[in-house]
Amino acid sequence: MKRLATPVSPATSRAALASLAYLFVSLVWVWGSDRIAEQWLSSAGLRWNVQTVKGFLFVTATAVYLFFLSRSFAGRAAASHPQPECTLEGRTVLIRRLGDLLAARRGGTLLVLDVDGMRLVNESLGHDAGDALMQSVAAALVSCAPPQGVPFRLDGDEFALLLPEVDPEGGYELALELQRRLGSLDRQAGQRGRVSFCSGLVPLRPGMEPQDVLLVGQLLLHRAQQWGQGRILPPPDDAELAALHAMARWGKRLSAALRNGSLFLEYQPVVHLERGGVAYAEALLRLRDEDGETYPAGTFLNAAEEFRLMPEVDRWCLEQVIATLEGMPDLHLFINLSGQSLRDPAQRRWIARRVEQARAVAHRLTFEITETAWAGDAETLRAWMDEMRALGCGFALDDLGQGFSSLSALANLPVNVVKIDGSFVTGLAHNPASRLVVEAIHRLATDLGLQVVAEWVEDEDTRLRLCEIGVELGQGFHLGRPGPLSALVESLNPAAS
Repeated sequence: MKRLATPVSPATSRAALASLAYLFVSLVWVWGSDRIAEQWLSSAGLRWNVQTVKGFLFVTATAVYLFFLSRSFAGRAAASHPQPECTLEGRTVLIRRLGDLLAARRGGTLLVLDVDGMRLVNESLGHDAGDALMQSVAAALVSCAPPQGVPFRLDGDEFALLLPEVDPEGGYELALELQRRLGSLDRQAGQRGRVSFCSGLVPLRPGMEPQDVLLVGQLLLHRAQQWGQGRILPPPDDAELAALHAMARWGKRLSAALRNGSLFLEYQPVVHLERGGVAYAEALLRLRDEDGETYPAGTFLNAAEEFRLMPEVDRWCLEQVIATLEGMPDLHLFINLSGQSLRDPAQRRWIARRVEQARAVAHRLTFEITETAWAGDAETLRAWMDEMRALGCGFALDDLGQGFSSLSALANLPVNVVKIDGSFVTGLAHNPASRLVVEAIHRLATDLGLQVVAEWVEDEDTRLRLCEIGVELGQGFHLGRPGPLSALVESLNPAAS
């Protein structure tokens, strides 16, 4: 981190030397012969009084020289007596201190905070101003912390304050005081506007793991940031803390699974309802833990979204699906694509490049998106989907009917397939309203030239009712459960089994 006081710059030193030379020349002029000075003025066509010109030059040169000389002395003084840096320990030391505190079964609170608008500060005012602001925040943390409190700098503009034996309510009051303290740093830190931060507080409980405490703090911080700048979330109650703790454990397990290869795919067939036979298959993500137990994606996807792991998960899934398609020329696969990937321009570019590299199989690849995933800049998303369709792949709108914007999605997004939300399909046998919804979706999609897939086909009665409506494709346990690739191969070619 840069010091707040810096030595005199080389430009200032050069200017001081230049002004000294200018002063020397002016002194020679003042002390020189009046007759020579008059000749110079006359040759220049100037009829000025020689003594007046000499006096003006002398005063100007002296003032310029003294100005740069004072700058030089001030810079050297600052360099010899710099302001001390407020250096904070990092994440590793915080984990160790948390471990010691939890092992001793001492209570306390962890405050995790992130300074608002640092990217704007760095881009508009420069990184020196950003460094100065971070130094001021660190100093404010030190001054606000109680005697037993320890501040840490986790990463960039993210800080933490460990408060042993301070209850969550006391930590919340301290966070409010710190927010007020930082509000006075705007001008002295070089930032235009009030300095603020978002934060979350984690009560320390027996049985917690140090890394889980920090993960819970970052979850709360992300939630605070979703509310806007300057949000300090109150400490969670016991039920919310338990839920966050469980989510943190899943986030940690998923991060490990991405590294150690314990993620895998299962495949569920999409079947022709009238005549049977597999039309497509959907690739479904699974996680196998160290005990060999398998978990479906719904168990851990909330944690993946909270910890912003979905783009990495989507990249892993796409690589596996492309490899499967390249090895099975008769297979057409659906793959889910998260909202985090759709909203990330860099991720969209990566997906487009990867599909272009696998263009030979792109026509057998369909991305499933939900209406909630595309909420946002529909124009940008539609342009990207058109680009992807030009490469050969398709798009399916998943869970159609679940939300109020489904019809808008149908009208505005270039999809090939619609998948009727399973909650309507399972109600066909006993709920006339569900049948009306399925019939309306089927009629509308057919008029638009789209294929229709009914989800959650769980029994023969439901299959028959869908055939009556005219729905051609279905997916559900009655038609085929998710399983390994070998089972899907057998269903595609029963004679080979």
